[in-house]
Amino acid sequence: MTTRYSIRTALLVIVVLAIFIAATRDPIVRLLRSNSISWKLIETTEDLDRLLGNSHAFVFVNADWSSTSAVARRNAEEFVVDWRCGRVNSQVDFFMIDISNGSPIWLTEWIQTNEKLASIQHAGDGSSLWIQDGEIIERSARLDSSNELRKKTIEIFNMGSN
Repeated sequence: MTTRYSIRTALLVIVVLAIFIAATRDPIVRLLRSNSISWKLIETTEDLDRLLGNSHAFVFVNADWSSTSAVARRNAEEFVVDWRCGRVNSQVDFFMIDISNGSPIWLTEWIQTNEKLASIQHAGDGSSLWIQDGEIIERSARLDSSNELRKKTIEIFNMGSN
């Protein structure tokens, strides 16, 4: 009996290890585990200038107090991982504006001067922004899936059909 039990245990361990090894070879799994989504946070006026100086930027507006924002953030993070795994020479940079604890005056002023950002500070909807050469081209306040975000990014930035 104990021999049978030991063999079953050993086989189970081998199967689990094989699954783990196979899963860690997947580039998306490795990227998620390495926590290298690495949003560029907009925390200063210099960060905002860097964002606006990009030719193509995707921006996620986070609000920790919003369940809608939490779902939208998961979708946006999945999109970023998929995008980076599929496009080695991506021309898109990924930024995050976190309004969880309110916004500094300089950010509030920038938001108020952009019609497309109306109510973004209070909505907590997990908005996505596409910025090209300093201009907000598009804002989505929907719960877009990773695939929808990819399609929109390709369309908005005229990047072909990858």
